[in-house]
Amino acid sequence: MATQPLSQSRTTISQLQINDVEEKIIIEQVKDTHNPNGGIDVDANCLLKFVEDIFNINTDSESDEDNSEKEDESSNEDSENDEDDPEEEGSDEHGKSETVPREAMQDRLQLQEHIQKEISLVVLQLSFVITFTCVSYEDSHSTAIYLLSLLSKYMWHVKGVMLLACFAIIRGKLKVVSQSCHQKGLPYNMTTLRKSVNSMLSTENEIFLNDSIKSMFDLTKIMIELRYSSSMSLANYWIAKSIVAYAHLLILNIETQNQIMTELSNASTKIKEILASSLPLLEAKRAEDKYQALLHAFDNSSNILDVLKLIFNVKNNKEKPILKLKSWREHRSMGLDEFEGEGVLLLISSGKHFPYYAYHAASTGGVKKIWVPIINDLDEHIQMSDDLYHNNLYRVLDSQKWIAPEFVRFLKNKCFSTFQVGEDPIVISLDKRGRLVHSNALHMIFTWGYQLSERRTMRSDDIIPSLENELREKTSGAEHVIDDIDEQIYNFARNVRKKINDWMKDIEKKMKNSFRSYNYTREREQELWLKESWNLKLVVGTTRKWKFQDTLNWWINDDENYIFLCGGNNITRVLEFVQKVRSKSQMYMKIAYVGRRRKMIEEVSRVCDYAFKHYEFKIFWARLHSVASSRIQYLSKVGLDERSDEILQGLVKLLSYEDECTAIGSWALLGKGKRIIGCDMGDKMLGVLNEYEKWKNNAHANDFEQAFKDYYEMLNTSSSSSSNQHSCCALNYPSNLDKIPDTVSCPQCNHNMHKFVTFSCCHGPTNFLYYEQDEDYKK
Repeated sequence: MATQPLSQSRTTISQLQINDVEEKIIIEQVKDTHNPNGGIDVDANCLLKFVEDIFNINTDSESDEDNSEKEDESSNEDSENDEDDPEEEGSDEHGKSETVPREAMQDRLQLQEHIQKEISLVVLQLSFVITFTCVSYEDSHSTAIYLLSLLSKYMWHVKGVMLLACFAIIRGKLKVVSQSCHQKGLPYNMTTLRKSVNSMLSTENEIFLNDSIKSMFDLTKIMIELRYSSSMSLANYWIAKSIVAYAHLLILNIETQNQIMTELSNASTKIKEILASSLPLLEAKRAEDKYQALLHAFDNSSNILDVLKLIFNVKNNKEKPILKLKSWREHRSMGLDEFEGEGVLLLISSGKHFPYYAYHAASTGGVKKIWVPIINDLDEHIQMSDDLYHNNLYRVLDSQKWIAPEFVRFLKNKCFSTFQVGEDPIVISLDKRGRLVHSNALHMIFTWGYQLSERRTMRSDDIIPSLENELREKTSGAEHVIDDIDEQIYNFARNVRKKINDWMKDIEKKMKNSFRSYNYTREREQELWLKESWNLKLVVGTTRKWKFQDTLNWWINDDENYIFLCGGNNITRVLEFVQKVRSKSQMYMKIAYVGRRRKMIEEVSRVCDYAFKHYEFKIFWARLHSVASSRIQYLSKVGLDERSDEILQGLVKLLSYEDECTAIGSWALLGKGKRIIGCDMGDKMLGVLNEYEKWKNNAHANDFEQAFKDYYEMLNTSSSSSSNQHSCCALNYPSNLDKIPDTVSCPQCNHNMHKFVTFSCCHGPTNFLYYEQDEDYKK
């Protein structure tokens, strides 16, 4: 590598022409100096920290010797207290006395003691080049280009640090010389140099010079963090040019100060412009790093607190982003420590209204839930009714302050299909390690409820009586020799029982603490679906939270009952169906109207065995939507065909019968125990009952269930030619579903249904998933 500075013949652009050169030409020249061949990378942060250390030491030195000595002694004391100080270790290694601050400071200026030998040589070479050009007065542009050519094999962000390092050597050594000349009796010209430097730095220009140096450091730090950006080449050029001009100011005669200060001012302006343009890039990079850290934590975390800190923008454990509500009078803000070692459900909703049903409809046992409202309007405030302040409700204290932008970005990017502004809420499930194990467990919770909160326990059958009997058999005849044999058998069995119980408690404790005991996962959802079939308990639900579920499950558990669930939007047809069922059959029939037509509930329920309250039918159908959504997610995950799936087709049929756009007059589902015998429109089901006389003999010979099925299938087969004639069916999918099919077959005629996209607004918190105004429901 050449060590000589550029000669005058190599100067590409004269000093007089530099102001007229277009920036793009400079960029091309700078890029021509860059030839990394794979790039030599160094620990730029470590090197920059060392350079900063040099500047901090020297800028604090004063011309007054007494003050300088005191500051150096203070600095030395700090070094003695800092065991990890690399500079102190370097001084000890060379046997330097810590009581000589001047020599210690000179040692710290020796860059080669702290960085790679090759880098130190290059940095020293750069300092020699700059010093030589100050004497020969080469123009700063060609010098800057030459300096960058000496750094051709280094990465862009490393070049700036190495330039600052050579500047630190020049500036530091000049100060050491100027501070030492009085003590050591150096020649008069060195004393003059010391005075000129000190007088220069004590003028009004000192503020500007320090600000300029700080801008160079700030820009270099940004380059190190960005590592690459389109402005790095130009940034390195202006840093190099500033350093050359600054060196001229320190070394050359004071008469040239005005000219150099003008050049420094121009360079400083350019550096600040690049700095300002780089700040948005830096913010974007930091945001991307945080986002990638969140995604990585969702997949690889071992501590849920680390993930919650990323979600709620928490920097330390003293911050309290969560509000815990016990009642409208009792609440407190709290940190995240309360969730350590536990799985957490994050209830994500859009807007300021509390998603009441989504929070309370299905019990989640001891799993803690945090309500996280995503609010776009800064003026919006969380609205909750006084009666909702119960059940240890957790919610984020301030959505705008505590919800990290990276988490909101995650919701929009990764959960777009399941969570959109203005749509239904979702539940994000984090296991005990903080890993994201379900992107929307809401449908799963609605489907199985208490089954998810049941702990997996071991069987505790008492084997001790059998053990005692076996011991007595094996010791038969011992009672003639050993008087207390029965007591010994009893004591031995008791010790065995205690050991077994202790062992089982230990195993159960380990099961409870294991992250695999957390049930709100995709894997657990698939396990539950593997055990399910199309049955009446799946339709009704077993959450044990609502009265209608208790009643209907009591009917189901009594295998003597035949159960009719009916609905529709034509009260005349529904009443006719119920009355015909009562009159045509002598079987034990239980009838419940589960239709969602609120105006029909009171009148129809009078002739039914269970009167649904007008809030219960909303729960019934909201849950069925979730069951269907969970089933669709499961089929998609395991790659099964939706059209041939009995469970999904049964759910779709029910949902299409009671959609708001459906014109079906009546429909009915017949079941016995868990079994579903048939489900169809009311006229078809009624047609079977109207002709009961034709198949009652079959019912007596076999059973009612099989006879009904046989005659129903016979009627359907004979009327297949007119099967396309039926009332309009419709089907709505919830917005928080992972996958919405492109085509859906009509559950009646198997034709592809028409697809519409509907936008609706209820003008307030009237969505049942968010808040129910009905007083009975609140009770």
